[in-house]
Amino acid sequence: MTFLKLMVAVALAAAVAACVTVTNPATREQVLTYRLTRVDVVYAGDAKIWWGDGEREFAATKGVAAHNAESVANTPEGQAYLRGAISHKLEAAFERALAPYLVGERPVRLQVVVKGVRISSVIQRIVIGGNHAIAADINLVDAKTGEVLIAFAGQGASVPAGQGIVGTMVDHALMAAPIDRVIDNMAITYKNWLLKI
Repeated sequence: MTFLKLMVAVALAAAVAACVTVTNPATREQVLTYRLTRVDVVYAGDAKIWWGDGEREFAATKGVAAHNAESVANTPEGQAYLRGAISHKLEAAFERALAPYLVGERPVRLQVVVKGVRISSVIQRIVIGGNHAIAADINLVDAKTGEVLIAFAGQGASVPAGQGIVGTMVDHALMAAPIDRVIDNMAITYKNWLLKI
């Protein structure tokens, strides 16, 4: 693990831990008048992605050995691959979480502005521990006018990672992929906040 990645991991963990709960100004009844038309995912200009499994997936598509995945993934093409994969996962998770509830008359779209993603590596979890985290600004926007109806700046989500050798093995054997777990956690947390559950 490079020093820069460690610093990014610490900064993202601090940002997620420091998240202040934003108050949802809308009533549940008002929210239920909305109809979700789509989920858009974009990335903040300084968004950092640290996802070793995604890096190795991209390297495999290029015929590059796993131990060289980081260098290949840090290219513009590699970053576009990682962002695209994460975007698809975010879109699907938010649609699963919100579509059953947002079935009203007023069309809205959800805009997720990703600020950072950190999926702890196996080595990190074995040696020093860690968790998986994502941070984003999330806006519910009127689909016709573009007006921001409800803003949630700085939403963070994290899930624990298996600690030590045994914890990491159990985590890998029994749990969904870390990226899926942290994204599902973010979508469900947002749904609960939006609907005041």
